[in-house]
Amino acid sequence: MESEDTYIYLRVLSNRTAECQTLSHTDPDKKDLSSYKKILTQAEFEKLESVVDNPRLHHVRARYETRYAIVDTWTEWTIKIRRPGQPQTIEVLEFSPGLAKIMKHPYPTGLVKLGCTIQKLRSEVSGESAYFDSECKRILEIR
Repeated sequence: MESEDTYIYLRVLSNRTAECQTLSHTDPDKKDLSSYKKILTQAEFEKLESVVDNPRLHHVRARYETRYAIVDTWTEWTIKIRRPGQPQTIEVLEFSPGLAKIMKHPYPTGLVKLGCTIQKLRSEVSGESAYFDSECKRILEIR
């Protein structure tokens, strides 16, 4: 299965600007870079800050991947969070918290909340629809 678009980056700046860049693969003869921006409301920014500042996230491992199934072969995240002293880097391959839980290797709660928040924010900034698995729906309180 191949994604129509590759997300190059998603970043949030201290001035509440969220930026997303995608590489479109819809035209086989041409690959287009598209950039999107959104100014987060103060409430959206504070909610995102609370996810990033959650003490549970500070202690997650540096790398996570799905162990038993290839779910989403194009998902590869390198998450960089500014922290006092040294930035925190987390690599996530094939983000699928629902499958990880079923396979008895659940992600830490802080990482699930961050990953689901990234998916939601990316969708809101780019204007594309998002698919949320059962764990993301639960964490984000989506019905």
